[in-house]
Amino acid sequence: MKFQITPKEYNELLGQLRQEEGLFGFVLDKIHYDYSRERHQLIVRMLTRTHELFRLAIEDEIQAQLETIRRSHLKIATTAFAEKVRRHGSTTVYLPDKEHLVSQHDPDVSFGHDDAHFPGVVIEVASSHKTKDLSSLADDYILDSNANIRAVVGFDIEYGKTGHTLGMNCKLYNKFLMRSFAMIMASLQIIQD
Repeated sequence: MKFQITPKEYNELLGQLRQEEGLFGFVLDKIHYDYSRERHQLIVRMLTRTHELFRLAIEDEIQAQLETIRRSHLKIATTAFAEKVRRHGSTTVYLPDKEHLVSQHDPDVSFGHDDAHFPGVVIEVASSHKTKDLSSLADDYILDSNANIRAVVGFDIEYGKTGHTLGMNCKLYNKFLMRSFAMIMASLQIIQD
């Protein structure tokens, strides 16, 4: 669901939610949403079982690849760097915009280095009717973090009519990490019925 609301209206909404402690805790824990102050846009995302299973599979595979790198006999600098990369899950990311106002995003998956403020890689999973939003979301992540978020990977998953098939397209929004991420993507296998 997408809503056009001003930053003032957004702040008022947050203020009202904070007054209801139980409701605010529920929203923080269960509701995934993104707010772009630049576009005055609040997007509330409805997560499905397929979405969550897909997201977890991606996160687990990347974690496994990081473990492989950590145990490998690659250059010491590479393994030392990998030692400090952690999964951030779907931890909320707060991004300042040009006017130093904060946009808020809940990525589906993110990984970052211990010494970095922002995650280096953000992964978003969307159903095909939401794919057009991925490009704008990637711009928010990369530009509003001053490219501290180095790459946004968008997965467009399409559910089959019977619910037994799953099609997938993947787009890397920053080619900086294209080569290294290609190895991770090659190991992630999607089985279609």
